[in-house]
Amino acid sequence: MKNSNSKKASFHLPAFIIGFSLFGLSVLATSSHSESLATFGNPFRFIRQQTIWLIIGLISFTASSFISLKIVKKFSTPLFFFSLFLLLLVLIPGFSQNILGARRWLILGPIQIQPTEIIKFSIIIYLSKLFSQVAKVELKNLILILIPTTILIMLEPDLGTTAIIVFVSLTLFFLAEGNVIHLSFLAMASSLLTSLFVITSPYRLARLKTLISPEHDPLGKSYHANQLTLALGSGGLFGRGFGNSQQKYQYLPEVSTDSIMAVVGEEFGFIGLSIFTILFILFIGKIFSIAKKEDDRFKRLLVSGTGILIAAQGLTNLAAVAIIIPITGVPFPLVSYGGSSLLTLLTMLGLVYNIERNQ
Repeated sequence: MKNSNSKKASFHLPAFIIGFSLFGLSVLATSSHSESLATFGNPFRFIRQQTIWLIIGLISFTASSFISLKIVKKFSTPLFFFSLFLLLLVLIPGFSQNILGARRWLILGPIQIQPTEIIKFSIIIYLSKLFSQVAKVELKNLILILIPTTILIMLEPDLGTTAIIVFVSLTLFFLAEGNVIHLSFLAMASSLLTSLFVITSPYRLARLKTLISPEHDPLGKSYHANQLTLALGSGGLFGRGFGNSQQKYQYLPEVSTDSIMAVVGEEFGFIGLSIFTILFILFIGKIFSIAKKEDDRFKRLLVSGTGILIAAQGLTNLAAVAIIIPITGVPFPLVSYGGSSLLTLLTMLGLVYNIERNQ
């Protein structure tokens, strides 16, 4: 009976993963036609690319579910420094394309890779290894890791990803029983730097003003926020019905990535979006329950870091869509369009499932 319960419990995580991935694919299939046609001249480009990445991601999930964690731990250091190299490479003209003033995608022939997604994966593994090998976690080690990482990401620039990586790193430092006073100092310093980046950047400051005064410049700086509000409001309690979103027709910016949850709210309503959010919280809870059962420090931190990253990205995206925080450009995990994000998340979740299977 004990073995039967164990096998039944181990299926919960893959069920969540497949469910969210297929749900994202179905929403993307109905919402991305107009944006895909306007961007690429092909209404099926987004859904085709995401389907290919999902297949590759599920293969990677399966592979990482069976790989030896000793190998993962052994190659965590070179993987981290390789990720830093990719962050540096994306800043060099010729290897990337400047889109809306940012260099975030590394172009390798027909394939575009977002190095920031890879660094999220590698820094969690690297910090988990580093913090598990010492009796006392030192703040200076964390700072030495965060300085080059955050500088390279901010040069793209990408404040949203920087904030999430810093948050995940600080939380891992806390879970590894780092000094709370040191943690508080670094958290305050990070908050001050974030505030400085916001007030010294015209477009970030404009987003903050939009949050405070949505009526300011309704056809300019506040347009995105107002369209998000309109999409959620028009969904009402029960929504317009699957595939019946009106905002997806070139009204809602970044409809396939940052704003996809607004389409979910418009089509499934407040109740549907609430049910989705509850399922997402249960998904995060499942990941943390795996971490809680794990005795090995490296594995526990790896699972915790994965759960923190997914929770931070998902809740940040939902808060931005609901105009609780300024629009950050952070996609929703497993649902938003993005091959690099989908592949790295499925690989990380494969490692989590690997650890659960062997508990």
